[in-house]
Amino acid sequence: MMITVPQLVEELAAFNAKLLTHDNNKTLTGFENLSTCNQSSVSDKVVYLTDVFMLAKHLPDCFEVTFLVITNEPVNPVLIRQVDDQNCDVIICDSSHQGNDVHQRLNLIFDETYAYLRLHKALYDTIGHSQTLHEILTYAESIFLNPVLMIDSNFKVIDYAKNKKMSDPIWLEICRRGYCSYEFVKEVISYQSVLEAPESEVPFTVVCHKSQTRKRVSKIIFEGKLYGFMIVLETDTPIPNYKEVLLSDISKVVSNYLRGKVTLHLDVEEKLIIDLIEGHIKTKEELAERKKASKHLFGKTNRLLLIKSKGKSRATRETIERALYQIFPRGRQVIYQEHLLVLTTSFGEEMEEAVARERLIDTLKEHNLIAIASEVFEAPLALKELYEQLLESFVIAERLKNTDRLIGFQALKFYHLINADLAEKTMLGLCQTELLKLRQRDQNEHTDYYHSLHVFLQHNGSIARTADALYIHRNTLQNRMKKIRQLLNLDLEDGETVFQLMYSFKVLQFVKDANEGDSF
Repeated sequence: MMITVPQLVEELAAFNAKLLTHDNNKTLTGFENLSTCNQSSVSDKVVYLTDVFMLAKHLPDCFEVTFLVITNEPVNPVLIRQVDDQNCDVIICDSSHQGNDVHQRLNLIFDETYAYLRLHKALYDTIGHSQTLHEILTYAESIFLNPVLMIDSNFKVIDYAKNKKMSDPIWLEICRRGYCSYEFVKEVISYQSVLEAPESEVPFTVVCHKSQTRKRVSKIIFEGKLYGFMIVLETDTPIPNYKEVLLSDISKVVSNYLRGKVTLHLDVEEKLIIDLIEGHIKTKEELAERKKASKHLFGKTNRLLLIKSKGKSRATRETIERALYQIFPRGRQVIYQEHLLVLTTSFGEEMEEAVARERLIDTLKEHNLIAIASEVFEAPLALKELYEQLLESFVIAERLKNTDRLIGFQALKFYHLINADLAEKTMLGLCQTELLKLRQRDQNEHTDYYHSLHVFLQHNGSIARTADALYIHRNTLQNRMKKIRQLLNLDLEDGETVFQLMYSFKVLQFVKDANEGDSF
């Protein structure tokens, strides 16, 4: 059993345990009584149970050692400094607790059965807060101190934890490719250990000719059927028996996680989507290999939808995911960095797409969500750039105080050009000079020429539609536009002039909203 110094202090809380000196977070594997141990072979992996007198006596011969001291007298400050000089850790328990009680507690702490129960509780506490399969695998990796991965019953890699470096070249290639080769699978399924493996989550061990690494394996049983395998590659640290039993618990946790999924095949595709977003796939050849394990993920025309789901409960997110699956039955969903991503393929029918759009807006309104949709794209390798564009689009939409539930990237394209942290003076320098003068005149004389001109250009110069939008008579508008033309001294029929005025309106709106500072 291994435990860190801070964990040991926590386990001894009932004895008023306190860490008296510094904490270097080292790992302990057992305990001994200082008075009966071999003084010539003290270990930095053992905590030594003692009192103040024995500590003072033996301290000069100890370096980087951990002591658990039952205090029957105050600890001398000089002794504390000496302990610190020796780079030792000292845990203090007060004298109201008998040494035998502490001894029994230490026996329990370092007992493997207790270790299993403690890790078992920590596992379920952690998994209860996990949102994704990757988080579950990452936590499993922290328990086993070895690479952890999950494959389905067809030997496709669903996902794997990435904190531990995978040193086995065979499995490194399998994870990169996304599936096991036919030759590898044919060999492995012929092994006796696999043929005799229990039809349950009970772990078993596999060692094959191609990869000599010991693999601790547990089946993932979903609704009575084999869904896949949890695999721990024993490349870094030997796995004790009590930890191996936890592999069965993790398989059951994954099975429970799968019950919350809309469809079971999504996880392979989630991994591909995330790897594309993170830029781990860089060539068309590598993408082609990975797509073999993810059929029909991309079409000729695709669209990426980004939905902010931060702060939503797991139950709410699952409700949203199911609603989105009904809207986009051919779409793929993945939670990534507190966002819900939906990858959809083109419907091909304009009416069908319009209906889906309305249903999506209703769902977003119901759950108080906002989504931004990318433009249609064909190349999957563009996913990273598209994701970054959508993230920046959220910032821009907040800056503009856009309250639409569904926002198209196309509508925000212009603002991406001026969202590179340009100074306000620089942005105003991009604007049409005469329009700036017209805006200033409105502010000085309380007229409404600036707004009237904007509405006029938005309606393509139509007097009738502009008058209706401004709720004024046409004659009033004609007189106002005559005055505006005189003030601007610009040809409002000229395309280039209209373009300069319209982008100036956008820039000025962008600056105005930025200065007001509120976001939706």
